[in-house]
Amino acid sequence: MFFQRPLVRAYVDETGDRGTTAKASRYFAMVAVVIADEDDPALRSAISTCRTQLSVPSGKPLHWSEHVKRFPRRQYVAGRLAAVPGVVLNYVVVEKAAVPAHAGLKTDQVLFYNYVAGLVVERMLLTAAEWPGGARDVVASFGHVRGFPHQQTLE
Repeated sequence: MFFQRPLVRAYVDETGDRGTTAKASRYFAMVAVVIADEDDPALRSAISTCRTQLSVPSGKPLHWSEHVKRFPRRQYVAGRLAAVPGVVLNYVVVEKAAVPAHAGLKTDQVLFYNYVAGLVVERMLLTAAEWPGGARDVVASFGHVRGFPHQQTLE
């Protein structure tokens, strides 16, 4: 007999960049927003409300650096999302200067992305395993990075 556990949904996005030049960001990070499947409609509703209030065009994702640049907008979005019950955030933050010069992560952006993505997946699985009320399975959605070989990440 196959037993199917309830689900949590995880939405993963990144911040910073994977570059190592002087112009690159100091940190590269990924965050997974994890929520019980039954609470997902509340999260989607909050995002929909934010999209409407911030006049985000239909079919375009709500993007922090494009639509939520100014502090009052950031306060608004953060407040709406914080009001959604049961949300768990899993962060992985890498200070790029702390990566050893000889490490492959320093020179291979795909390896770097996949390493951080692997850590995020590990944390999502741990979150789901310890979910209040019992362990759950995870359905994860990663944000699309233009020009990135996502197939390699799936493999």
